[in-house]
Amino acid sequence: MKISEIVMIQINPPRRSQSGFSLVELTIVVVILGVIAMIGVPKYRTVVERAMASEALVFMHQVEAQQAGFQAWKGHYAKSFSELNGFSGSGLSRPRHFTISDFTSFNWETKWSLRLTRQGASSGFGAYTVSWDQDGFNPARSSIPTSLKPDGGGSAPISKGSGSNGSGGSDGKGENSGSGNKSEDEKGKGKAEKKDKDDKDKGKSKKKNDDKNKGKKKGKGD
Repeated sequence: MKISEIVMIQINPPRRSQSGFSLVELTIVVVILGVIAMIGVPKYRTVVERAMASEALVFMHQVEAQQAGFQAWKGHYAKSFSELNGFSGSGLSRPRHFTISDFTSFNWETKWSLRLTRQGASSGFGAYTVSWDQDGFNPARSSIPTSLKPDGGGSAPISKGSGSNGSGGSDGKGENSGSGNKSEDEKGKGKAEKKDKDDKDKGKSKKKNDDKNKGKKKGKGD
């Protein structure tokens, strides 16, 4: 090898291939991860809080069942958890993430009510409440969000919005159908009146024609 070739190799060494990600590729990956986080995190928080809410609903179902048994045995509903636990023989497993109010009623023989209030961190849903009575879930006195209701929650509608809107919607539908039937009846009545009027007009014209024919025949006879 000549000295000139050695010098050229030292001045311009061969380049090695470089591996890695470009800035554009890294930017695209970061954007995709951000979109996935925006979609997934709220749903994950809702799923976690729904599990917390189900704890309250299960507890209320148990209270409702025990109160029904107590009322069948004593003739009135239990006024406290100590009285209810004494009847059942075993204490209820109280929810860890809710505070429990006292039983309330204005007639213990026929009614009772109880309310749970969410305590602690609730993934942004706030301190919502779950109210129950002898008929099951009480939507009018509950503020639990719709997205946290995993089941029907007793005999009453689980959602205040769905309960009121649903009944309102059904009433509205009934009113609409009623007005529709009314308008149809009016149309039918109008048609019947028009037909009767046409029949009367036809009868009158026929009678006039008969009278004219009789007059003509009488004139010819004379």
